[in-house]
Amino acid sequence: MNYEKELISITNDYRGLLPDQNITSIIELATHNEWGEAIEILCTQLFEYDIKVSLKNYAILEKMIKEIGLDMSLVADLVRE
Repeated sequence: MNYEKELISITNDYRGLLPDQNITSIIELATHNEWGEAIEILCTQLFEYDIKVSLKNYAILEKMIKEIGLDMSLVADLVRE
């Protein structure tokens, strides 16, 4: 899986719903191979802003989190469409 490409794609899906500063930070982290940190920020912001996540994006985030070895609780509380 191309983490950078997937993270940028998912993040761009939430432009206008998340603050531009967060979008920029997440994309910057993804392009510098800081995928874990980018995922943590993205999931935290989606949760804090109570943004619904598509089933497709949820599945991709879940897979990345498992592969990278992050805490699954990052996606557990996200609101899914």
